[in-house]
This record gives sequence, C-alpha cells and structure tokens, in this order.
Amino acid sequence: YIYIYTKIGVLSLTGVIILMLISVSVSAGIYADIRYLSTSPEPVSPGGTLSVSYQVLGTGGSYPYETQTIYIDGVQKACYVSNIGEGSWSSMTRSVTAPTNSGSHTVLVKVYGCSTTGCCGSSDNSASKSFTVSGGSSISLPSALDMNGGTVTTGTSAEWFGQNNVYYYDNDAAQSADISHNQNSYMYTTITGPKTVKFYSKVSSERYYDWLIFLVDGAESFRASSEVNWFQRTYTIPGGSHTLKWKYSKDGSVDGYSDTAWVDKLEQNSCTLPVYDTTWNTGYTKNYICEGTQEKNNCYNYASDKINDQFAQPGHPNLSLNAFTCQEVINAAKTYDKLDMTEVDCNSICTGTARYQVALVVWPGYDYHWYRKDSRSDGLNQWSHKPGLSKVTNEDASINLISDPENADISPYTKFCGCYCISKSTVSPYISGSGPPQSRC
Repeated sequence: YIYIYTKIGVLSLTGVIILMLISVSVSAGIYADIRYLSTSPEPVSPGGTLSVSYQVLGTGGSYPYETQTIYIDGVQKACYVSNIGEGSWSSMTRSVTAPTNSGSHTVLVKVYGCSTTGCCGSSDNSASKSFTVSGGSSISLPSALDMNGGTVTTGTSAEWFGQNNVYYYDNDAAQSADISHNQNSYMYTTITGPKTVKFYSKVSSERYYDWLIFLVDGAESFRASSEVNWFQRTYTIPGGSHTLKWKYSKDGSVDGYSDTAWVDKLEQNSCTLPVYDTTWNTGYTKNYICEGTQEKNNCYNYASDKINDQFAQPGHPNLSLNAFTCQEVINAAKTYDKLDMTEVDCNSICTGTARYQVALVVWPGYDYHWYRKDSRSDGLNQWSHKPGLSKVTNEDASINLISDPENADISPYTKFCGCYCISKSTVSPYISGSGPPQSRC
C-alpha cells in the first residue's frame, strides 16, 4: 500500500487558517514476478512443441493483469495475459514451436503488470533457461511430402524440414523454418508437365502480415495467413519443365500464433490436358484441295486431340447421325468409337492417366460441335475449338475468349450438352473402323 499525505486548510472562527495533515491509503498492487521456469521435453525435436512452465505472481490493485511474453533466442514467440489476483502465485504451462536447428537455445519469459487485458509493457521481472534441440525425425522433404521420386531444394534465411508433429497424411509433413522478422524460408521442386498437381497446406501466422505463398515458375498462385487449417489445392501444370515453390515470409514486426506453415501430400497426376494448338492451322487453300491438317480434320478430331485426316464423325461408318441430339452424338461416340466419357462439372479437373476434358453442343436436327479444355499455368480455365474446315480458335461466336463453354456464345448451336472427361487411350474417331472416310474435301 502507498500512503499519500495531503494538507487541508481550515478557516477557524478567529480567521486563522489551521493546517490539518490527513493520510489516505491507496492500493497500487505489487510488481509481477516469475519463478520455477522449466521446459520439456529435453531435448526437444527440431520444430517440435516446447512446453514452457513457470509460476507468476499476481499484481492486483490498479494493474490486475499479468502479461507474459515468451522469447526464444531473442525473438518473441507468444504473449499471454492472466488475471491471477494480488499476491497469489499461479502455475502456467505454455506451448511454443521449437527452433529447427539443432543445438543449445534460450527461452526467456518476461512478466509485467498491466491495467488492460492486452499485452503491454516491457518487464517487471524475467526468467530465462537454456534448452537443447536435437534428434527428432530424420524425415527428408520428399518423404514428408509423400512424393514418388523427385528432389526438393530448400533455403534462404533457414531451411524447411520434415517432421512428424503436425501433419495431414501418413504421419509426417514439411514445415517452414523458424525465422525472424523480414526473413523468408522456401522450398521448391521441379516437375515436367502436363500434370495435375494437388497438395494440402496449413498455416498459423500473424494475420495479413506473415504469409505462406505458393508460386509456379515465380508467379504467385495463392497466399494464406492467420489460422488456416489443412486445405487441398489443385493446379493444372502445362507441358514442359516447371518450378513449384512454397515460401513462408515474415514482415518487420510482431509474431502471431505458431508462426509457421506446413505442406503435405503433394500429388502429381499425369494428365494430357492439351495446350492451345494452332499448328492444326496448316495446309489451308482457297480451292479446298485438302493439302494439310486444317482442311482434313474437324472439331471432333481437335477435341479428341487426334489427327487422322478423315474429318471424323462420331460413330461413322456404323451410325449415321440424323436427329443431332445430345444423346445421339454421345451414344455414337461411346458405342462405336469406344470413347470413355464421364460427365463432369466444367470447372473440374480430370485426373488420372491420359484424361482430359471436352464439351459438346448441338444445333438439334442440323449439326453438333465439340470444344476442348486447354492447360494454363495459373490453373484457370481456357477452352478452344476447330469449327469444321476453319482454323483452331480460343474465341466464341462473339469473339470472346472461352473460359466457360456453357456460358459462351455457341451460335448457331442452341443446346449445351455438358462437359466430359475422356481417356485419350480410347480415342479412335474413325481410326480402326471400316468404310470410307467422312472427308468434306
């Protein structure tokens, strides 16, 4: 208690001022204190969970809240606030993420009495203790990511590592390094497309300031911060060599949550999603004498990604289309061309070996037309088609790029039949059948 003395002047009946000394006691509380600091386990595995235990002395009075700020090797990792009660000791156990590099490290806990429930002040008292990081799992990054072959490179301020404390699949996952402010940690792998890439990610960081970022060939595809639980992401990777990079990046101040990120179950499914291919636009002549690819192959050839110079028709020569309905065209392709077709949402990705996506429209009673989905490095949709003898194009009838065939201008066709995953290994539009080719030349 603090005693405050004050003088009060009183005017007596005789006109003489009498000074009276009055004492007033005010409860200001006491300083926060800490004792019995300990850590476990000892040693702790790299990137593992370090339990920090201690007792805190309650402050009370005008500063009833006890802030506890935890540092590892001088870097703030967590801050907690309690309301213990003046003069009472209370036991605390907090969890923080251990450093990823082996060796001796130091945990420091500062305590401070505050008037509000937020973390405040610097330190009334503090305690520190050394602990050891060693051992743990020797999980390689390819193994932690569940990759079937391939290598993973990691670096910058500190390295990603494989661990078995936090994971989505198969008891392990890759985790970003323990880094400080204005630092980043990355890992990357190189793959050869075309492929469909899937992976799960999780992040625990300061919201809107510290980020998990995924990049394809240096271009950012997504970023996440704050507390984001395991979530699967899917990307279509075109043909050729491409670099996939995951980066955990911190700004210049403040740490939040576990201050790290994880990646798990990286899948690379081979797919044959074709690229937008204008090499089909060759051999065109004004006299239509069919000297090249453009004049000898149509929308069915292009959608099937198979050049046979036969101006292929679904089911020919076994079936002649009459009504030109959705079902008639689909049945002809499935029954006679043995096309393995599965109807899907147009925004989905066809997974599995040698599978890609096409769309069908009809002008009932008159004609049919096919589109095919092309690969893009950003995973967005792009479609193209080859109208009869005309050139391959990625534009609709209104000269707009086709991102969704269902909502594109398909004139003169009036009926959208759907999108389908097909297996390229079964594509045979008039390849092995008998009868004359359906050439329009």
